[in-house]
Amino acid sequence: MSPPSVNNDVPTPETSSYGYVEAATTYPTFAPRDNQDPAKDDEHQPLLGQSVRVKYRSISRAKALVIIACIACTTGTGSLLNGHVIVALPMMAHDLGLSVDLMFMAVAAFSLASGCTLLLSGAVADATSSILMFLLGCFLQCLFTSACGFAQTGMQLVAFRALSGVAASFCLPAAVSIIYDTFPAGPWRNAAFASMGGSQPIGFSVGLVGGGFLAKDAGWPWGFHVVALTNTCVVTTADTSNIRTPTNIFLLGLSLALMPAFVAWVSRQEHNNRPALIPNSLWRNKISTSICINIFLMWGAYNAFEQVINLFFQEVQGLDALETALHFLPQPLSGLLANLAVGLVVHRIRGDWIILATTIISCISPLLMALIDPSWSYWVAAFPAVFLNTVGADIIYTISNLLIMFVFPGSKQGLAGGVLNTVAQIGNSLGLAVVALLAESITMHSSIEDKKSPEALMEGYRAAFWFMFALSAASFLVSCWGLHGIGRVGREVVA
Repeated sequence: MSPPSVNNDVPTPETSSYGYVEAATTYPTFAPRDNQDPAKDDEHQPLLGQSVRVKYRSISRAKALVIIACIACTTGTGSLLNGHVIVALPMMAHDLGLSVDLMFMAVAAFSLASGCTLLLSGAVADATSSILMFLLGCFLQCLFTSACGFAQTGMQLVAFRALSGVAASFCLPAAVSIIYDTFPAGPWRNAAFASMGGSQPIGFSVGLVGGGFLAKDAGWPWGFHVVALTNTCVVTTADTSNIRTPTNIFLLGLSLALMPAFVAWVSRQEHNNRPALIPNSLWRNKISTSICINIFLMWGAYNAFEQVINLFFQEVQGLDALETALHFLPQPLSGLLANLAVGLVVHRIRGDWIILATTIISCISPLLMALIDPSWSYWVAAFPAVFLNTVGADIIYTISNLLIMFVFPGSKQGLAGGVLNTVAQIGNSLGLAVVALLAESITMHSSIEDKKSPEALMEGYRAAFWFMFALSAASFLVSCWGLHGIGRVGREVVA
C-alpha cells in the first residue's frame, strides 16, 4: 500500500506548489431543487455525477499510519468502556446499590448522550476545526472517564457515563472529517475507515477481558482509571413501571411531538434557502436512507446481544466476571479479520453483495442463542455466536462510512460522520432499552415462581435473542430494497 499522495496504478495527479494533490471525485448523490443553482449551493449535496476537485496535502507513510492509529485508538475507547461496564456491572450494582433500571442506564447512558449530541458536534467540527474538536473530545473523555471510577452512587456513575458519551461525540464526526481531509479516495481511506470500525469490537473485547481481570483483583474503578490514562497517552430503563409515571409520560409525549416539529422546521429552512442541520432531501435518497436504517438495526442488535449474552453467562450459567471475559475472546479476532478483509476487498467486490452476505451472517448469532440449551458446551453454540456477532456490524459500519461520505459535500464531512454515528448510538440505546424491557416482561410473566432463577431469566433472554434475530433479518430486507446495485465503493478516482 502506497502513501496517500502516491498512486502507482494511474497517472500521477497534478501537484500544486503548496504540496497538495488534486483529485477529481465523483459524488453519487441526488440532484438539488429545481429553483436552486447547484454551482452556488454549498449547503446541500452536489449534482449526481458531478466531478468535484479536492486538494490533499502530501504526507509521509509514517504520518499516515500515526493518524490512523490515533483515530482508531480514540474511537475504540468508547467500546472499551462499554466492555468494562458490561462485565463489571454485577459488581458495580453491588457496590453502588444500583437498582435494575440504573443498571441498564449505566450501560445505555454513554450511547444515548453521544447520540443526542453527535449532529451538533459534527456541525461545529465543520464550522471550526475538526482537529480541535477531536483533541477537545479526547481531553474531556479522559476527564469524565476517570470521574466514573470515583463515583460513590449509582446516579453519579450514570451522570459521568453520560458526560463521557458527550465527549465521545466530539471525536467521532471529527474523525470522519479528518479522514476525508487527509486521505483521497482509495486504499488508504478504506484502510482508515476499516481501522476505525475494527477498533470498536477490539476495544470492546479488551474492555471485557481487562475489566474482568481488574474487577476480580483490583476493583472495577481501576478499569476507568486505566482507560483514562490510556486515552491520555493516545492523544432506557429496565423497570417497566417507570414508564407509567406522569413525568416520563409527559417527556415521552413531548419528545414525540417535537419530532414532526423539527422535520417541519428543517423543511422550512430548505424552502427559504437557509442552512439546515440535516436537509430533509437527504431522506429522499434511497441509498442514504437504507444506510441509516441498516446502521440503526444492526447496531441495536449488536449492542443488545453483547449485554444479554453477558447476563446469560453470569446469571444463567453462573460464571464469574473473569470467566465471562474469557468467553468473549473470539470477538476481537473476528472483528480484526472482518475489518482487514473489508479494507482489502471493498474496492474490488460489489458493496451490495458484501452487505447482503454480512447481514445473513449477523442473523446466525442471535439465532444460535435463541435455540441454545444452557447446559450445552460453550463450543456448541455460544462460541460461534460470539465469534460472528461483530462481523455484520463492523463491515456495514465501514462500508456505510464510505458511502455516506459521498452523500454530503466536502465541507460537510463532520456532519456526515455525525449523522451516521448518531444513528448508530441511538440504535445502541433504543435496542438495549427495548430488549431489556422485553426480557424483563417475559421473565415477570413466566410460570416459574422464582423470577430470579436461571430458568425464569432464560425465558426472558431467549425472547430477547429472537427479537435481535428479527432486527438482523429486517436489516437484510432493507439492504435488498435500498442498496441493490450500488456497485463497488471505496475506489480511487484521480484526474
